[in-house]
Amino acid sequence: MLNPLFIRFHAMKLFMLVMGTSITSSNFSARLSYNSEPMSEKVSKMLMAMST
Repeated sequence: MLNPLFIRFHAMKLFMLVMGTSITSSNFSARLSYNSEPMSEKVSKMLMAMST
């Protein structure tokens, strides 16, 4: 049987990870939308930069 504390710890870690990801992604999209370039163009340029 699993320790409830162990489960709670993992749930907390998962929650923190999800929160961190959502905050990062919202900041990311906000930063992209500041510029006049369309989103799809920006994303494709970033992907190109990452792949090189």
